[in-house]
Amino acid sequence: MPSFTYPASSPFIYPASDYDRPELLLSLLGSFWANTYDGHASLQGYTWARARAEQQSHDNLLEAVSAVSRHTVPLAHTQRWSFVKLLESQRNASDASLLRYGDNASYGPQPETYSEYKYGVPAGSSPFVFPLPAGLKDVPLIYNRIIDPSEVLVRDVDFIVDPVRGSWSFREDPFTNDLFPRRELFQGNEVVDREIGLWAVQARYDYGWIHTHWGYVAGVNLPSTAGYRDLLNAFFDGLVQGTDLETIQDLVAALTGIPTVLGELETVQEIVNDGHRWLVVTDQQVYKLPATSQLLVTAGQKIKAGQPLCDSVQFYELNRGQGPDLSGLSLDQSYLVGAFHGSLQFNNGNTPLVVTYDENGITRAEFEIGGDPADVRLFWDHVHTEGVANGLTFAQMLDTRESPTSQPRPENLPSTINPLEFVFTNLFRNNVFFVRIRVTDLDERALGLHHLRLVRQLTPPHTSLIVVLELALSEAPVIMEGPGTELVPGYVESAAIEPALDLLTDVASPPTMSRPHMRQSSAGCL
Repeated sequence: MPSFTYPASSPFIYPASDYDRPELLLSLLGSFWANTYDGHASLQGYTWARARAEQQSHDNLLEAVSAVSRHTVPLAHTQRWSFVKLLESQRNASDASLLRYGDNASYGPQPETYSEYKYGVPAGSSPFVFPLPAGLKDVPLIYNRIIDPSEVLVRDVDFIVDPVRGSWSFREDPFTNDLFPRRELFQGNEVVDREIGLWAVQARYDYGWIHTHWGYVAGVNLPSTAGYRDLLNAFFDGLVQGTDLETIQDLVAALTGIPTVLGELETVQEIVNDGHRWLVVTDQQVYKLPATSQLLVTAGQKIKAGQPLCDSVQFYELNRGQGPDLSGLSLDQSYLVGAFHGSLQFNNGNTPLVVTYDENGITRAEFEIGGDPADVRLFWDHVHTEGVANGLTFAQMLDTRESPTSQPRPENLPSTINPLEFVFTNLFRNNVFFVRIRVTDLDERALGLHHLRLVRQLTPPHTSLIVVLELALSEAPVIMEGPGTELVPGYVESAAIEPALDLLTDVASPPTMSRPHMRQSSAGCL
C-alpha cells in the first residue's frame, strides 16, 4: 500500500507536542507518581485531560495573536470539545427545513419517493433538520462521549452543516439513536420535550472577530468568511497605499466570489468542469469559476496578475476610447452640469447629425439623445453657449476640413454620430472605467453587490467607476391567467381606495413626536 504524505503547507503531526504524550506528562510529576504510586493509571488520565485544557488555552492564545493583523485574523474560533444540545421539538420546525429556490426541486408529487413537495411545508421527514447553535459554522465529527466513544458521526456522510441557512441536517433521526445521552424536559409533572447531548469535535464558531477588529472601520458587518476578510484587505489597501485598478479588482472579486489572476505570472495547466463549476488549475493556484460563465483562458496560456479568467466580471478602461458593448448609457445629474430634472440617454447606434444656425449665423450641431425634452434642450443650449464663449463650438470640433477659415457647413460635418461612442471617446476617456457583472453567475456565497458603496470611498476624485449589472431573462416564462393553487402560480386583482391626508381631521399625537418629511412621488391615484 503506498504511503500518504501530508502537504508541507498544512502538515499533520502526532504527537505534535508534549501535550500529546500523557506518559511523558506523568513522568514530569516525578518517579514516585510515574512508577511507585499504585493509581498512576488514573493519574495519567488526569494529566492527559489537563493537557487537553492547556492545549485549548494555547490555541486561544494563538488565535488572539493572529487577530492583530488584518491578513491573518482567524475566520472562526476552534473549540476542541464542545457540548451541543438538540431539542426534539426543533426537528424540522424551522424555515431551514423548507425548500428554497435553487434547490433543484420541483413542487408537486415526486415519482421516486412518492411524496409531495408543497410551498411552505417541510420536504418530508428526512433529512432531519435542526437549527445550528449560535455561532456554530462547522463540525467535522460528533461523538456520543469523549472517552472511548461508541458512536461517531462524520460530516458530509452522517450529517451536513449549512451555516448559510443556520441549520444542520442528519441522515438518520438522532433521537432514535440510544447511544446518545438523553433526558426528558418537564413542565410540572408533564413531559413537554426531549433533549439529547452531542460532543462536537474541533467545532468552529464564528465570534465575529473580523468585524470586531477590522470590519467596523468600513461599516460592514458580515459573517466571518475568507471573502469578508479579502474585502476588508482590499479596502484597507486602497486607504493606506492608494487606490489603483488592482485594488478595485480585488474588492469586486471579494464581493462577487469570482477571482482574477493573483500571481504576477502564472501558467494554466488544466481546466476541469466538475458539473458545478469551472476549475482553472495553474502552476500556483486553483481558481473556482461559475459553470455558466465563458472562460477567457485556455490550457497552456500565460496569464498575468489582474487578468480576468471568465466573462462573469470584466473591467474596461477607456484610455483607448473603447468601452463595453452596451445598448446605451444613461447619465444622471452626477455627470451633468446644470439644473437637469432627470437623466440623459446616449444610445449605441448611428444617429443623424442635425445642423442648424443660431441668430448670429454660427453653426450649431447636435444629435438625438434620450430624456426629458426640456433637459435635452438645456443640454444642447449649454454645449453651444459654452462653445461660443470659448471660441470653439461643437460643430467646429466636428469639422472635417484640415484648415477651416469659416463656419462649417453640413457637407463639412459627418452625417451620423454614435452617441455612446462619442461619450467614450471624448468625455470619459482616461477618467472613467467600467465593471461589468453578470448577476446570474453569482451564487449565495457572494457577499452582495450592495457593498459596492465601498468603491465610492476608494475612487479618486478625478475618476469614476460605472457598474453595469447584466441580468438574464428566464427561458421558461410564468403565465398567470387567474387565481393560483398550491402548485400553479396565479393572481387576484383587487381595488382599494386610499384617502389622502385630511388636514382638518387627521391629528398627530403627541405633536412633539411628529417629524414629517416631504417626498416627491411618481405614483398615480385612481
